[in-house]
Amino acid sequence: MKQRSGFFLFLSFFFFFAPLFLHSLSRDDRKFLEKVAEKTFRYFWDEANAQNGLIPDATKNRNCSISVTGFGLAGICIADSRGWISHQKAYERALVTLRSFIPDNRNPAGTQVQSEHGHPYHWVDLETGQWSGEEGIFPTDTAAFIAGVIMAGEYFKGTEVEKLAETIFRNVDWTWFLNKEKNTVYAGFTPSGGLFGEHSLIEVGTLFLLLGIASPTHPFPVETWFNLGNSYYHAEYGQFSYVGDGAAYTHQWPFCFIDPRWKKDFFLDYFQNAREFSLASRQWCIDNKEQGYGENVWGLNPCVGPDKYGEYACPAIPGASLPYNGKDNDGTIAPTAAISFMPFTPDESLAFTRFIYKKYGSRIFGKYGFMDSFNIVKDFWCSEYLGIDQGPILIMIDNFLNGTVWKYFMQNKFIRDAMDRIGFTGIIDNFDESRHSSPYSKWGVEGDPGAFRFSRETGESREGKNSLKIDFFQPSGKSFLYAEPGLKDYSSYQYLCLWKKGPVDPVLFLEDIKLKREKLKLLSKQKDEEWDYLCYDLSGSRVDKSRIRKILFMFYSGSGPRQGRVYIDHIHLANKVYSGKPSSPQRFFVREGENRGEIKLVWQLKKARDDQGPVATYEIKVSEKPLKSEKDFQQAKDTVRQYQARMTTATQQMVLEGLQPGREYYAAMDLMNSMYFRSDRVTGRARASSRKEIMFQLDKKELVDFNIRDWENFSSSGDTVNMQKVKGYEGTGLELRYEMKKTGNWHWMGIRKKAEGKLPGRVRFSLWVKGKGLDLNIEFKLIDRNGSVFGMKIDDFNFNGEWGEVTIDSSELTYWWGGQGSQQMGGLEWVEIAFSTDEAGTGSVVVNKLTLE
Repeated sequence: MKQRSGFFLFLSFFFFFAPLFLHSLSRDDRKFLEKVAEKTFRYFWDEANAQNGLIPDATKNRNCSISVTGFGLAGICIADSRGWISHQKAYERALVTLRSFIPDNRNPAGTQVQSEHGHPYHWVDLETGQWSGEEGIFPTDTAAFIAGVIMAGEYFKGTEVEKLAETIFRNVDWTWFLNKEKNTVYAGFTPSGGLFGEHSLIEVGTLFLLLGIASPTHPFPVETWFNLGNSYYHAEYGQFSYVGDGAAYTHQWPFCFIDPRWKKDFFLDYFQNAREFSLASRQWCIDNKEQGYGENVWGLNPCVGPDKYGEYACPAIPGASLPYNGKDNDGTIAPTAAISFMPFTPDESLAFTRFIYKKYGSRIFGKYGFMDSFNIVKDFWCSEYLGIDQGPILIMIDNFLNGTVWKYFMQNKFIRDAMDRIGFTGIIDNFDESRHSSPYSKWGVEGDPGAFRFSRETGESREGKNSLKIDFFQPSGKSFLYAEPGLKDYSSYQYLCLWKKGPVDPVLFLEDIKLKREKLKLLSKQKDEEWDYLCYDLSGSRVDKSRIRKILFMFYSGSGPRQGRVYIDHIHLANKVYSGKPSSPQRFFVREGENRGEIKLVWQLKKARDDQGPVATYEIKVSEKPLKSEKDFQQAKDTVRQYQARMTTATQQMVLEGLQPGREYYAAMDLMNSMYFRSDRVTGRARASSRKEIMFQLDKKELVDFNIRDWENFSSSGDTVNMQKVKGYEGTGLELRYEMKKTGNWHWMGIRKKAEGKLPGRVRFSLWVKGKGLDLNIEFKLIDRNGSVFGMKIDDFNFNGEWGEVTIDSSELTYWWGGQGSQQMGGLEWVEIAFSTDEAGTGSVVVNKLTLE
């Protein structure tokens, strides 16, 4: 039916209480929820066509629903795991179901489900699998079905079910549903009308797009995820803030399968967002008791109503064009709404479930658990069961109690890879949890309780609003600051990363549940303004990474300052470490043409990045006044939106809508990256009018080229280095092939060039490097006419064969030596790029594109 400040010591710091997802249940409560789940499962078992595995939409509508069949496949796995049916029966039912979706399947019932480009029709005949003539094909249904298929394949791994599941997944042409011009997804398909509309079910789209991006045969480009994220509507109700639509299922369906706990992409923590929405929806019901709602009578979702199938929803954001905005609200409650939020709001959801079960009994609870809906004021008690509402009840109760579907679905190799490419990371702590969620980690001190003072710091952050400010006073290396994270399974991640600001890099240790402790190796360190991005290796760790108890931070190890202040932010787990900043646009302009209410903005990148590169965020503002300065940009009231995309194409664009036709507008963009590296503001602007296009070029010039005759190379005594021209990141680069011959000695090599002139005030240098072999320190030096050397050193740069951009702000250059102690730079004479190490070995480094801004 539905398409749808101060410091805290260890003992006082338990305001940072930890887990997001630990909830104590009494034995009676667990037994009660198991009862509800088992009865709900019976719908998918008893109502199904046992010959072909197809499951009807509802107890009244006997057409097979494809989404319900997907929920049913997940339900079969749950039932097997709980012992409600035998393993053999579960396997046989899953097998016969999947055979109905394979051409020439030799299904005993002769069923062949009708589809287009691998997408099954929403409603098909329960016996034959042929299109019923009603509805069409919809992304929401394909997503629920394929997610159930993947779940079954992982649960019955190593069997024919797994093979069939992967075949069905591979057969889906996801790109058929892609509007390539907009990088968005069509709303649906009918044989008479073809593909139509634009999919706008905010969070439901996350499952469809994840599956499409994960496809091994017909994948969506990753940009589609960011286009969806840019369509998110931000809403507030009372003290609650969330993004998304007003119907409960739009916040639930994707997370029946995707485990959202302790994860975040570039937009949201989806677990916390769902919790905020659930609490907002409940509060709206409390505030509207006159309609029959209340603190234990809540949950708004499309369902069967007293007079019609109603689009019941928490009222949406004023002015937002959303499918579900509460226009039908009349006191009707769908039990699936509150119950299926069980993992997100366990106390409130359990209270609802207990209350209606006890108070209304057989009027609402029967053969297959809770019936679809009720309305107390109108004395309406629906006697019907709908599969699309039963499915989330079953799956979410079990995910809350046992995590069965989350466990198996998230094991799929295609799903894991897609989430990595999208940019999902595991969150240990970013100190920015929503107001109504527990913090990600509990923090404390091991050893001397006076060794650390720490507090959450607002306004001093690298990502989000807050960081952790740490003052350390350590007479020895035996005291640790530690985090007890809610996220305890690190077995699927390769790196632990964090942002740090301050004089000392933390030494990190992992401790597992058996108290085994191991130091982590620092793999790379990349600088971005005042912050450093540190990545530690998890792959070689020998602790039990599936059961981590603590992460310990040591800020003094026998050398360096004994006391100081450090900020840390966005401690996370990842499988990809991005190096370098997003490419800055070289041109930003408006397509020629008259302003008839919308204008197309275009920006071009000097060099496109591959799909694994950083994601860039463009904040674009528009004003009827010129945006000439930073102040103009900050004061501009109309933020069009944040446009996010991977650097996969050299030209990017967006349509600026809602303009007054004929008027002149000015646009300016800020290029930044919320999780990885920031770039400078693009100071140019574009005017949208009936005049010709206005474009700008960044004020960025080449400082030196890499013509081999202009450079001289050098190396430490006893070592060798050979220099040759090669293809660079852009144009020509210089390759240095080196051999460092003795371990324990200090080795260096590099290049230098005459670069006479004077620096024009504060500037930023940019240098592109790549190499293989040893991890080397990079030393960037400017030598003035007096012989004074000014430099900056980047320790242990990770040369992994990929290009990386190194940036140096002139304010970071400090006096090193020479020039009779003159610490004021005179006229520039030499520029020098050196590489150093105390290890022996061979390798190569390529340097290219030294520029200043």
